[in-house]
Amino acid sequence: MAEEFQPVFWVIYTAHLRISEAAGLNRGDWDPFTKRLNIERQFSHVTGKLEDTKTGQHGKIRLMHGGEEALERYIEAHPALPSDPMFYGPMGGRLTSGYIRKLWNRACADEGMTDFHVHDNRRTGLTTVMDATGNWKGVKMRGRHITDVAAQGYQDISDELDVAVMQALEAKAR
Repeated sequence: MAEEFQPVFWVIYTAHLRISEAAGLNRGDWDPFTKRLNIERQFSHVTGKLEDTKTGQHGKIRLMHGGEEALERYIEAHPALPSDPMFYGPMGGRLTSGYIRKLWNRACADEGMTDFHVHDNRRTGLTTVMDATGNWKGVKMRGRHITDVAAQGYQDISDELDVAVMQALEAKAR
């Protein structure tokens, strides 16, 4: 994948964004002082316009380690006004969700990876949050879910958690 597009995937993973939310980011959404990303809109591939997020939930999210660094390097290398898009596409306009998906699919195909979708970065990131904290409230907040059930639906069991659950069950069975 072209180096110029890698930061968008770091941000998707480390801020647990939907593809349309990444496409809807503007430069002013990054606060370099608090190191938080303001999530308040998405780019609709249907209308071609900015609109409220899928759930109507907004949040200021601190990016995990690699995402913060990738975003700051990208912003430094590509200066823009606060009202400008965060990420630009190949023609100079807003990087759309369709193009983000195309880049991801091409990169996966180049690596021989099948059935790994860009949205799986969100799932993996939120699973990492749950594994690290054991806290559904944090998962719900970082994923901008309305209900606990919606947050729980995004969780995939990690190998580490699977082993821990099995060990706990075996200990109780003794």
